[in-house]
Amino acid sequence: MAYDPNQPRVPGGTPEGGEWTDDPAIIAARKAAGLPELPKKKSSLRGDELRWYQISSEGMTKIAKDWAAKYTLRKLRVFQQFYVDNMAKATNPESYKAFENRWKTVSGAIDIREFK
Repeated sequence: MAYDPNQPRVPGGTPEGGEWTDDPAIIAARKAAGLPELPKKKSSLRGDELRWYQISSEGMTKIAKDWAAKYTLRKLRVFQQFYVDNMAKATNPESYKAFENRWKTVSGAIDIREFK
């Protein structure tokens, strides 16, 4: 895709600064400023990674409850560290968000187990 100065981008000063985005808040701000709506960028994610990128908070809560019932606290903490490590290695914002959503889910499962 060629450079387009109107493409929605993450504001500077953040780790993803300057990257293309489909963040609803940024798109809404562009709309309010009278800037044109642009076609969405196709995701490079596939399969399980795409599912984790698109998962809703309700979906994460359901999975967290399942994981809390299925796995020990020790195993959940291993998963949590794995997702943190992979967030640090993510090569694009979509992969980062997919691992972040997994991290949020496993953190929710840990909370459920700890506060039973």
